[in-house]
Amino acid sequence: MNGRWRRARVEGSGIWCLAVLVLAAGCSSTSGGPSDGAAGTGGVPSGAPGTGGGGAAGAGGSPGSTGAAGSGAAGAGDPNLPMVKMSLWEYAIGPTTRLAPNMWMDNLSAKPFSMHDIEIRYWYTSDIGGAAGVTQSTQFQGSQGLGGDFLMSVVPVIPARPMADSYLKLDFSSEPASVDVGTYVNVLVYVTRSDGGTYDQSNDYSYNASASALAVTDRITVYYKGALIYGTEP
Repeated sequence: MNGRWRRARVEGSGIWCLAVLVLAAGCSSTSGGPSDGAAGTGGVPSGAPGTGGGGAAGAGGSPGSTGAAGSGAAGAGDPNLPMVKMSLWEYAIGPTTRLAPNMWMDNLSAKPFSMHDIEIRYWYTSDIGGAAGVTQSTQFQGSQGLGGDFLMSVVPVIPARPMADSYLKLDFSSEPASVDVGTYVNVLVYVTRSDGGTYDQSNDYSYNASASALAVTDRITVYYKGALIYGTEP
């Protein structure tokens, strides 16, 4: 993969790194005849179908007559929310002193959206335990599909969740570029421990040991203006 030179700033450290990536119910009838159910309610943001209710029995109709089954229309979801898909390529497999997730986000929306409102999280376990003074740091390795800078940081998860006491946060609030329809953003970031300790990636929520190439995952989460739009948190 060919990439353009991009810069990323490690949040709180003032360090700039430069690299390139190879990388709804039915209604009653008033005349005694059956009635259709009302249209289904709008779907959840992902566009799941709504459901229509069955029509109630007609009032004053002939004995035994009932309303027809409703036929709710599918919910359209929120057209203002981006639709994305995340894929992962692990550059480090198994125990490692450096996490190296290559995260790839495809724009499946019908229109471009601004990266300014996007945040991506990679969830994992730091394996630090009670070690005093041990910190974690990030290093930018490369990106594609971006037009400017973004922030990287390691955020502790308190209380810890299953297979995650930390997450790698990619904050694109300083990123001016939009992602066009049918295009993607690709980012590779390293995470290390100040004591040089080893990460046991088998207990990391977002890790995919079989990802010797790009593999679609729902364990990397994406947020738009603070709202979860893709993936499942631990």
